[in-house]
Amino acid sequence: MLAPIRAPSGQAERLRSLKLQLQAAQDALLLIDPNRLDDAAHAAWSNEIFELARAINALRNVLLEQLSADFAAELPDIEDATKDLADELQELEDAVDVINAVAGVLGVITRIATLVA
Repeated sequence: MLAPIRAPSGQAERLRSLKLQLQAAQDALLLIDPNRLDDAAHAAWSNEIFELARAINALRNVLLEQLSADFAAELPDIEDATKDLADELQELEDAVDVINAVAGVLGVITRIATLVA
């Protein structure tokens, strides 16, 4: 299995631009009516479309690998933030439990005060 190809920093935009240029070239070739071509021209036309498709797919793979690598680089920070949020949520739940306990005690005190009065 081949190691993922990673675009050097700043090169991703140039790769996206190249992909768009190749797609435009492919679109232009697809506007040609293949029925109007002789056999040799048809073979060349077909081969160009095939090679452009291969190049476009290769660029897509590089861009997806770059995106995947960027996400993987951010994953530890995302996991840390998720853990921090879970800890904060637990603290809030603990505070709600304390508030409910205090409210329960105050309710008992209010009932006792009502009985005594």
